[in-house]
Amino acid sequence: MDRRKKLYITIFVLLGIYFVVMFIFVIYPAMKDGKRETYVIVNNDAKWKYEDRKWQDISIGEKKLYNWQKFDIYQNQKELGNYFLLDSNGWHIYDDERNPVKKDGVSLFAIRSNQDYEFAFYDTVDVDQENIGYVEEVLNEHNITTRDFTVCEMFSYDLDQDGEEEKVFTVSNMFITEYTTVPRNIFNFIFVVDSGKIIPVLEEVDTYDKMYHHCSASVAYVVDLDGNGTFELITSCSYYSNQGTCIELYEKVHGKYEKVKSCE
Repeated sequence: MDRRKKLYITIFVLLGIYFVVMFIFVIYPAMKDGKRETYVIVNNDAKWKYEDRKWQDISIGEKKLYNWQKFDIYQNQKELGNYFLLDSNGWHIYDDERNPVKKDGVSLFAIRSNQDYEFAFYDTVDVDQENIGYVEEVLNEHNITTRDFTVCEMFSYDLDQDGEEEKVFTVSNMFITEYTTVPRNIFNFIFVVDSGKIIPVLEEVDTYDKMYHHCSASVAYVVDLDGNGTFELITSCSYYSNQGTCIELYEKVHGKYEKVKSCE
């Protein structure tokens, strides 16, 4: 076989490999994403749809997307089942015979999708001495001196399915009523620790006099919404004295968490 023929064969093989890789990692995911139909309900505070390759609010004129539609429903870190939903002064749940299904409280996560997804079950605990150093690092980075918290908690979960659990922290002093000294700043932090590296999710710092302009943040749900093996974080931020709750969605993109659905 002459040198020119070998060169042509090598070029065709490389082109073949290139097109296979492009199809697997670019073309097929784009085709799959374009056909994606996912609808998400978060408590009484958010109704979302995935459309035009982005998350959007379901408008008041689109009740057919959730009323009398079957959703997989989760409450209090437990799977309730696959039932019909009806929004009528709050969420009502019905079985196949239209009999009401008893809810376990008011918190609710419901999803209807033509894609695979996975809901994360986890237990939240107070941050212990073994992990308090991560909290100290974040506070020191923002020049925060107070150590009086309303929330200082964490949970562990394998967010990227690599066989090792990441740690998710929530630290806040929002709406604090008891403190050693009056704090100079109020703050909300949600961050992930992956192999010892701190990855910010939500960072909010303001002066103490602005406390009631802000809300108290937490991680509400952890879900792999598109079945790609990486879990998204759904946060809940509650305002003082029943002024409402802000539900937002964070997705890990190129090693960082980005807000892909805002409550604004």
